[in-house]
Amino acid sequence: MKKLFLFVITILLLTLNGFCQELINEAKISFELPNTYWALTNKKEINDKEVYYYKREPINDSLGRQIIPNISFVVEPIDKKIDVITFSAIKRGQVSFDVIKVLTNEDGFFKLKNAIGYKGTYTDKFGEHTVYVIHTINNKKGVQIIFDVLSELFKEMDTEFLYSMKTLQVVK
Repeated sequence: MKKLFLFVITILLLTLNGFCQELINEAKISFELPNTYWALTNKKEINDKEVYYYKREPINDSLGRQIIPNISFVVEPIDKKIDVITFSAIKRGQVSFDVIKVLTNEDGFFKLKNAIGYKGTYTDKFGEHTVYVIHTINNKKGVQIIFDVLSELFKEMDTEFLYSMKTLQVVK
């Protein structure tokens, strides 16, 4: 009976882990969604970019609005001469946010070697947002990975964001 119970638990854990594993095929990068509240809601091509949208089930802010945290991957072809620092500088020039902290794989935020990340804020019509933005290059593609939520809900979402960030990895 004990062996059967352990077998069932093992199968259940393997199934749940596999359910949450995601692949960004064009860039050969995988990651895990933090839990079953998250799902890929859309993948589309915009100009020469592939964009993946992962959304979480809504959570309420202090005004009672249902806020949907999101994780997005923007994958685009880049010139093979561009390094990750140059790619990041180009992308930061196109999308403005205030940098709070620079993140690297040496800090333990993520395992990707050819990457640089930022924790930052920006404001839109809904209020201030806190974001993690990671720029990386893999498989001859430039990738922007964006974790985004209203700042007042960031503390609640930070554990989920960090979980997914730490599981980012290159696949063969």
